[in-house]
Amino acid sequence: MSQPRGILPLGMLCLLAFAGDCPATLQLEDVIRQLELMRGDYEKRLNRLEQEKQSDNRRIAELERQKKTDSLRIKHLEEALISQDGKKPTIAKTPETTKEYAAPLTNTVSHAAESAQPNVRPSELQPLHQAQSDTPESSSLNLKGKGAQLIDEKNGNSSFSLNAKVSLEGRYSYFGRTDRTWQPNNLPLQPVNDYSIVELNRAMLAFTGHAFRPELVYSLMMYASTSSNSVFPLGYIGYDWMPEVRGRIGIWKAPGTREWTESWTSTLGADRTMATTYFRPNWTPGAWLEGTLERQLNYTLFVGNSFGGSSGNYSATRLGTGMLYGSSVRWEPLGPMGDNVSDLQDHANPVWRLGATAVYQNTHDDGNGSLGNPDSTIFRVSNGTPLSSPGALGKGNQITSTDVSLATIDTGFKYAGLALFAEFEYRHLGNFGYSGAAPDVSELNDFGGIFQGSYFLLPKSVEVFGRSSIVSGRYGTPWEAGGGFNWYPVAMVPNWIMTAEALYIKGSPAENLLTPYRAGESGVAGMLEVKFFF
Repeated sequence: MSQPRGILPLGMLCLLAFAGDCPATLQLEDVIRQLELMRGDYEKRLNRLEQEKQSDNRRIAELERQKKTDSLRIKHLEEALISQDGKKPTIAKTPETTKEYAAPLTNTVSHAAESAQPNVRPSELQPLHQAQSDTPESSSLNLKGKGAQLIDEKNGNSSFSLNAKVSLEGRYSYFGRTDRTWQPNNLPLQPVNDYSIVELNRAMLAFTGHAFRPELVYSLMMYASTSSNSVFPLGYIGYDWMPEVRGRIGIWKAPGTREWTESWTSTLGADRTMATTYFRPNWTPGAWLEGTLERQLNYTLFVGNSFGGSSGNYSATRLGTGMLYGSSVRWEPLGPMGDNVSDLQDHANPVWRLGATAVYQNTHDDGNGSLGNPDSTIFRVSNGTPLSSPGALGKGNQITSTDVSLATIDTGFKYAGLALFAEFEYRHLGNFGYSGAAPDVSELNDFGGIFQGSYFLLPKSVEVFGRSSIVSGRYGTPWEAGGGFNWYPVAMVPNWIMTAEALYIKGSPAENLLTPYRAGESGVAGMLEVKFFF
């Protein structure tokens, strides 16, 4: 072991002291000073080793992601060759094909071992392969039921696959009012009711797969809920040219707010927040492109029929010709964060996301929400009054159409079981079409914000969370705040989640039967629910 220059070995110092030959200037303080210098040098070497280890881990994680991408491309090439001659090709693993991965791994490991030799025992080094835990794909907790593969056939020049998945959400909901009534614009007082109810809030049966060739994909879902006593079809057909470009056409969610763009299976609490329920668009027939660029930037470009939830917007005879134009981008420069606000993957290194959505449409909304889709909502002003109700924007006036622009920006952070999420929303309504008297205002500008945070008390098992949202507009500033906990009963069965949550709601501007929000309500809401994804 090399000895730091200018520092006497501890043993020699002790021998000199006990032999009585220690110079007068070498007192006890000198011995302590020498020991401090030795400790400082040791800590510097440990810090340098830790930095080298983290660099090695990031390099290995990057190589693993590249390896998965290359494996997928090789699989597509094999399937293309099979479609030509019906025989599976064999790809020999030559030293050249493996050197890209083996050489960097060998160099980084040997460099770390060489640096560690004088200071750290090999048994104290963390295995480098543990760095793979940063990637969501390697985590057992991903909230995506794999389903059952019913058909997977390859026959000459064509192939076909069929996978079935089931998603269920059962919930008990309680609401205790603090105000008995609420006042919509230019309408009589409306009652606020207590309720206590058990529901199968969401039930989805999904069939996914490909036909003729792996790139031609499809999805068909039947979406049911006891809240609306309905069954609604959703799905798409699409073509995956490459990971960077995938095309779809069908009935899907128009992008708008991050919490809406992601799945209901990924909400931190029992459901999406009040601000999301107020601002977001709906499911709609449409066509879109999506993809991932450089494994860091995800995008969606969407054109559809409808922003609002009016039942007439689903039909060929819908009012008006204005189309919805929407987009969503998500940038994750430090690596994939995975679904959900929660840090289900227990990231060993910090990860961060920046995202944004934007939507525009000139739309007609008759105020009659679609009874077929329980997720549908309608336009409301910030005190909960439906925009299209008589007198919403002035006595003797009724709004029949509007330009709507929605823009949001969001950010998220995850590290070692801790997760934070924030989103800012802005909505502009203007260019009103109306019957009767002119509206009292020519435009409405509403703002909103969401903040959520969570932490796993027991990694990948018990999580506590808190969240709040607010809406601010011409007719009021409603808000909510609350929290609860999530429990994953069996860590290796991630698709079983139990949630308990309590919220205080002040003057809800939003209404949707799948959520605890009813227009104008103020009071305390409590929810107990269980989710299963098979």
